[in-house]
Amino acid sequence: MAASSRYKALGRSLERLRKHHLGFARRLAGGYTERQLSQAAAYTVFAHGEFEHFLEAWASEILDAIAVKGFGPGFSPMLAHLLAYRSSLTVPSQIPPNNAWHTSAGAAISGQRAAVRNNNGISERYVCALLMPLGVDVIGIDPILISDLNAFAKIRGDHAHQSLRVHLGQQFDPFDRLAKVNNIYSLLQPFDEDLQKHLKLC
Repeated sequence: MAASSRYKALGRSLERLRKHHLGFARRLAGGYTERQLSQAAAYTVFAHGEFEHFLEAWASEILDAIAVKGFGPGFSPMLAHLLAYRSSLTVPSQIPPNNAWHTSAGAAISGQRAAVRNNNGISERYVCALLMPLGVDVIGIDPILISDLNAFAKIRGDHAHQSLRVHLGQQFDPFDRLAKVNNIYSLLQPFDEDLQKHLKLC
């Protein structure tokens, strides 16, 4: 299966980030300048943002496909997953005046839209929160991809939540960050294909 347009767009965005922030030569002996380390830190944060957007955009598209069919004849089988993850679903004490399933389905869809909108990461718990309620088989995700996403999320968090003095005081190889990003991007391709297949089931 060919890569989705979303996956290809992610690749183009990551390449632009590389050109903008890692346009200097690699130093095998280390000794990068503060400016170069700062650029590498920015590259890390922005690349994390691109991965986050990729996951959120897929979640939104799958959710839209579920929502378009609504509840009734021809509804998406994935709607059952959304309802299953809605903790407030209760049996009414009397027959409701209108179709309670429509109300519950609408609330479940709205709740998941809010979850996507308020997402704030790419680590395992965020992947589960974004995709499990949509019926995506997260067990099938390459565990190496999950491990790399978790590790990259921590690196990004260290940059995003520490002072300039702290994270520039720690020598690191900017091109190690590039390798991590390229590896995650490669591992996302089969997952992108799985998400394309899942979308067709919705």
